[in-house]
Amino acid sequence: MLNLRTIHIQSLEELLKFLDKYSNPTKHIPIKKIAHALFKKKFTETVISYSYEDSLDIFKHYKSECEAYKIKPVGALVYHFFGVKFDIADLDKNISYYRGYCVLRPDGTISYAMLDEKVIIGEKDSYAYLVCKYPKTIEIMPAIKVPITGFQYTQKDMGIVMCSQSSFIGICEYWNEKTGINFTTNTAKEINLEAGIKETEMTQNSNRGLSIFEIFTFLTKQGVHYNHGYYLCDTCDSIKQKRIETNIYSYVESGFPVCCIVK
Repeated sequence: MLNLRTIHIQSLEELLKFLDKYSNPTKHIPIKKIAHALFKKKFTETVISYSYEDSLDIFKHYKSECEAYKIKPVGALVYHFFGVKFDIADLDKNISYYRGYCVLRPDGTISYAMLDEKVIIGEKDSYAYLVCKYPKTIEIMPAIKVPITGFQYTQKDMGIVMCSQSSFIGICEYWNEKTGINFTTNTAKEINLEAGIKETEMTQNSNRGLSIFEIFTFLTKQGVHYNHGYYLCDTCDSIKQKRIETNIYSYVESGFPVCCIVK
């Protein structure tokens, strides 16, 4: 049974108090940015939270991380955001005001978040956002499902979830939902195994990202065609001549996922 907590936020002071326990200057920037974005657009009037529940799919990424580390999946917390004030008894009447959720690890970093497009896209933002969002149905509580179209985010945990794994979690979900191409996996642990990483390497604080060759291995095993550019040996002048930023942006605009390694 879920131990539900309902929070009403109607002022900046209440928001800051709500975020007070997330005070680490490096780990907690993402959750604060999300909360401020929601509040700025008046989308955070009601927050429903509860602890880890094994039966709910929204915790699957955190559960996968814990399986890799061989620890019990406890201590995680989820926040569901709504753009209107209401009591929990009236949840079913306010589903249309749903604005997304964040699953926080015990240290306050984001294992997985999905936010409504209205939270992210501003009035003057360009069409480039259109190729990054995708629709999803979320079971926010047992037997209560909510449709949402928006954007996914996963924060590094300095273990098996680094930049490459975080990127691929989003790429797999986006590509499956938008095209029907079936990535058979989308959690960090499964991505690592498919890339050839051994379970013994999946430890906390290991900073175990994927090399370019492991990325190729993952994509090949998934049967996904890919194009890669290698610019490590190029000079600054040759990179300017090749206009690689134009190539990358053209892929993004066309709806093709892009994964970049920057050194």
